[in-house]
Amino acid sequence: MIGKCRAIAHGSNALEYIFREGKLSSRLALHNLCSREPKAIYEEMKMVSGYNSRCRNKFLRIEIGIAPQDEKKLPVSELMRIAHLFAKQMGLDNHQWVAVTHKDTDNRHIHIIANRISLYGEVYDTTFVNNRAARVAEELSRKYGMTITKEVKAKKKHQNANANPTREQTKQKVQQICYTLLNQYKGTGIAGHSIFLYELSRNSIGIERMKNK
Repeated sequence: MIGKCRAIAHGSNALEYIFREGKLSSRLALHNLCSREPKAIYEEMKMVSGYNSRCRNKFLRIEIGIAPQDEKKLPVSELMRIAHLFAKQMGLDNHQWVAVTHKDTDNRHIHIIANRISLYGEVYDTTFVNNRAARVAEELSRKYGMTITKEVKAKKKHQNANANPTREQTKQKVQQICYTLLNQYKGTGIAGHSIFLYELSRNSIGIERMKNK
């Protein structure tokens, strides 16, 4: 399983896309929502997100890819459970979100569109949010015996037995430090973000800084 996430501005377009006729396979979950159709869902989300006028990218687009070897053992009921667990691990309990599956791709995908503004008016922190989604996918894959994407990638030619072991060890160490610090300081606002960057620097880790508007 692989997870991807990014903040987006056009929630209406994203909802229309995931519900598009010919693509939609199953509605998996509606969280903190009453409506079932894309336009009505967007209006519900807009009512909540409208309380924050400063945030521009008010929606989250999440894609969860299922490995081909796992598809047959995952009925719709299991996909529903994965969607709920994934959203919970991402910290979206107090947010509105909808999850569906598509039927027009080679591999099964779960699409989640979430309101970045919580029911309490809080803005979801998107610092390294794509890395967070990848980590959640890995954790759930390990817990439920599913294929871990990075283990599949390890079989590719450019990651063969001749790969530099020191480089791989360093990469794993950096990932462990980043994930530990991310868990420690996520949701702590600007102050926590500053401390997070300081701790990375203190561990001799440099980053390219990117910000969602």
